[in-house]
Amino acid sequence: ETIITLGYTIYLVLIFGTLLPSYELWMYGFGKPSSIWAAVPALASSLILHTFVFMILLAVSERLMLPNSSELSKHPANAYALYNNMAWNFQAYSLQRFVSGSPLCNLIVMVLGGQLESHTILFGRIYEFSKFSAAARTIADSCHTTSHYVVFNEVTIGHCRVSGVLHNFTYVSNATLTSTMSGPMRAYIGDTKYQDSTDEGQSLELDYDINLNMGIDQREPQDLNDIENGCTDDNKDGDDDFEDDVMISTNLA
Repeated sequence: ETIITLGYTIYLVLIFGTLLPSYELWMYGFGKPSSIWAAVPALASSLILHTFVFMILLAVSERLMLPNSSELSKHPANAYALYNNMAWNFQAYSLQRFVSGSPLCNLIVMVLGGQLESHTILFGRIYEFSKFSAAARTIADSCHTTSHYVVFNEVTIGHCRVSGVLHNFTYVSNATLTSTMSGPMRAYIGDTKYQDSTDEGQSLELDYDINLNMGIDQREPQDLNDIENGCTDDNKDGDDDFEDDVMISTNLA
């Protein structure tokens, strides 16, 4: 607990330290601007500089806190939470959130260690940038992608790779997506490769197993002809029962 407290104290000091270059640029670079025409460029330049400094801090922290090996590694959740908070703060309090889906966002991800191929569009939050990769023509729409998952007080860190179209609220955690379409509101967790299958039955079985583990039943509905036949059979059985009841009533009378 003492080490964790010390780490958060250092991080708090560094957070305020990222504001100093922007302050110096505002005060001395633009000479205390008094008009809107000077204040807008000064503010934009200060925010860009703050994002750049914060990005360097996050990149250094990620190199120090995350393992460099390609294999899965386990860590205490309390120790990992420090990096997790830092990555969240960077995406919440910098210009990165305002440039999501643009080439500038891809540049930030690549500077932080991510591997992106051409024509990639990223929205949503990313954690463990150095362990994240995306295939060409990937569209991640309001997704949550991480390279870790947590079980009780243990964090497992690996790699995360996505491809295709990820719909809203898709959650990818330490998994590999090679499918052309994922989501929406689906979770892919663990060191598993999820992909499309040419065998329709196998693809359906895999999709059902994944959703069943997440508490979601998405089995394919019956064919309409089967449903109509079933309804017809049920009606026929009901008519037969009704005729039997009428015959019994007549005999009793």
